[in-house]
Order: sequence, then structure tokens, then C-alpha cells
Amino acid sequence: MTKSGSILLVDDDTYTLNALRRLLSSELVTITVSNGPAALALMKEERFAVVMTDLTMPGMSGFELLNRLEAEYPDTVCVVLSGRSGDSLPPKMPQNVFRYLTKPCSTDDMVAALHGAFAEYVLRFNCRATQLG
Repeated sequence: MTKSGSILLVDDDTYTLNALRRLLSSELVTITVSNGPAALALMKEERFAVVMTDLTMPGMSGFELLNRLEAEYPDTVCVVLSGRSGDSLPPKMPQNVFRYLTKPCSTDDMVAALHGAFAEYVLRFNCRATQLG
């Protein structure tokens, strides 16, 4: 079952995760994990409509996580929140990335991107249901 009203936040920085949870808690139900493997394990139990991830993490990078999410959970919409500048990005981002936000990011921009990601999820879900029905 997909948790359509919740967001999964993935970042190896505990301070960032706590700040994001406080910042977004009035808007969204937020679940946090500190690495890609934990995010994938949680997705097996409760699929999230939206995942927001950092790119630079030890072990599994955010790019690897995005690619795994795209392959295993194609309906999930992703938002990247990273300190990496555009010139250090690979030439092709996974198709599941709805927005790329650079740290620091304004609260308004982040909330708008997340609401847009949820709207994109609903659009994808409705299009798929229409195609099947």
C-alpha cells in the first residue's frame, strides 16, 4: 500500500533530517532514514508516493537510490535536495526525479516542490488506472 500523504526523507546528516522533519511536519507526515538501503527496506513495507533524498551519502549514493527506486517503484516521485551544484551532476538524471533543489533551499520552494511531486504522483496514478480500466 502506498502512503500517499507521507514523504520519505533520506539523508545521512541527522541535523538535516531533524530540521526537515520540523520544517515539514505542519504540511506533511514525514518519515526519515539515514541511508539508501534503509529507504529501500522501508519501501518494501510501506511504499511512499514521494521520496526526497540527498545525493552524497556514504555507501549507496542518492543516484543509486534514485535508480533503484525508478526500477523497483516506478510510480514513486522523487525530489532531490542536495548541496551538489549542477556542474557536478551526471548528464542524465533518472526519470523519477521531479525537482532538483540545491541546499540551502527556501521553505516555500521546498514545500512547493513537494506539493508538486504529490500532484505528479496522483496524475501518474490516475493515468495508469485509466489505462487499465
